[in-house]
Amino acid sequence: MSVGGKVVDVVIVNARKWWVNTNDRKPPHKPNLCAVYVDPEGFVIAPGDSLWWQAGTCYWTPIDRPDGVFDIPLRKIGNSGVNRPTQETP
Repeated sequence: MSVGGKVVDVVIVNARKWWVNTNDRKPPHKPNLCAVYVDPEGFVIAPGDSLWWQAGTCYWTPIDRPDGVFDIPLRKIGNSGVNRPTQETP
């Protein structure tokens, strides 16, 4: 089973740990949010991108990817369904 959807919020905890919140429903349906920590491995994950995960791997697709690459594997950190961090670290 996989989880994820459209990225709606991102918090950078540190360079190797980002909190990413996703929504798997389109309006007018009520949002179905689920968040995960991910190591972006130097990529920039932003709202509007897609992110889904299964087991220990996240799969990221930027909203505007000119080379057509999708489902870029990134390391998932911990479990999904985590709350938004209270402090951000630049």
